[in-house]
Amino acid sequence: MANTKFRNFLFGASLVGGLSVGASACQKDDKDDKYDFKKEIKTQDVTSFGFFKKRMHQITPQVMLETILVEGVELDNKGLCRPYKKTTAKGEDKWTMGFGLTQLDGKPVTKDTRHITIQEAWEKSIKFYEDE
Repeated sequence: MANTKFRNFLFGASLVGGLSVGASACQKDDKDDKYDFKKEIKTQDVTSFGFFKKRMHQITPQVMLETILVEGVELDNKGLCRPYKKTTAKGEDKWTMGFGLTQLDGKPVTKDTRHITIQEAWEKSIKFYEDE
């Protein structure tokens, strides 16, 4: 149990560092390359779902980090993400895996759901936040 908590702490700490370095590497000093949302607000309907999704892409790393820190991640002995039961705020048990995934391959996560790599969990979570 303590080994799992320590491993999860190290995993979270490495993700925080990786996201921080990655975010700073993605930022450029050249203002011509930055997307000007203020200009778009003047020319588009800001109540559209498309506009909302564009804005969400900017905060996906922060949302993922928050999910990882709150939800945690359970790994099997091979380093794959495995399903685990999480109690919701309503007191219900919900099967989860990876970074808050409650569905995989269009089906609800159960104790028998296949284990997935960290990369697959990351990609599916990003897809959920940005595309669904």
